[in-house]
Amino acid sequence: MVGDLEWVARMSDKARAQANGTIGEYIYPCPADKRCLEALELDPEAFKAIAVAAHGDDDLLHAVKSASPAIREGRHEFSIARK
Repeated sequence: MVGDLEWVARMSDKARAQANGTIGEYIYPCPADKRCLEALELDPEAFKAIAVAAHGDDDLLHAVKSASPAIREGRHEFSIARK
C-alpha cells in the first residue's frame, strides 16, 4: 500500500520491472492491476511512466493522485478483495 492507495505499491514494482526488462515471470498488468487501473482511470502505460519517474513512495502517491481523474473528482473506490 502506498499512502491510502491499495495495490499501488505492488503494481508500481511490476511496472518498473517491466520497464527495466527485469519482470521475469510476473505479469504487468495482471487482472488485479487492470482492476486497480480501471478504478484510477489510468491506462497501464501512463501508470508505468508515473512509476518509473517517481522518486519514492511519497512522490508516487502524489503523482498517481494528480494523474487520476477518479481521485481528483472523488470517485475512486478500489479493494483488492475478491467480490
